[in-house]
Amino acid sequence: MWVVFVICLISIPIFYFYDNRQISEVELVEIDNLILLNNPDYILGKRARINLNLANTDKTLVVNLEELDCIKKDEILHNLKTGDRISIKIFSIDTINFYNRSSKSKFQKIYGLKKNGQEFIVLNCRNLVSKKKSMAAIYATGVSSILSLVLALFLFNPKTKYLKKGILNRDPIIIICFCWAVVMIIALFISR
Repeated sequence: MWVVFVICLISIPIFYFYDNRQISEVELVEIDNLILLNNPDYILGKRARINLNLANTDKTLVVNLEELDCIKKDEILHNLKTGDRISIKIFSIDTINFYNRSSKSKFQKIYGLKKNGQEFIVLNCRNLVSKKKSMAAIYATGVSSILSLVLALFLFNPKTKYLKKGILNRDPIIIICFCWAVVMIIALFISR
């Protein structure tokens, strides 16, 4: 239990500093006049995504994770058709390999998608979703670390002073699980 406690405590700053990626417009470059090779594909599954194949390059544009949570899938699937000209936003560092056919990956994650001035992916929404997901992970990890600490204390010292004095009339594990469930429910409501 002590190991779980330490791992959970260590992972809190990792979630906060590395998982909570806030992207600014300064980091992105817009590429215009890209032509769709075929209609967008919506792929269901554990990692749902929308794939957009381009005629100008061998790259397949991918809309997934936070960006997928901020769009209306039907809007993209019905408004984007074969031969349409679109504009995308990608990281400026990715522009080097965007037109390179010998690049390792044929997939390119996009952070902005526009057709005829209509934006389908809004960066502010994407950043907000990323922040909410990171905060939910931080809350869950914090609760797990507290639970593992309390469980470790009770498991390594099951005859607590409260049981000896007769103050607790229930098993401590039941009390801990109930408190953990209440904290998890509160954390879920706060993260919405």
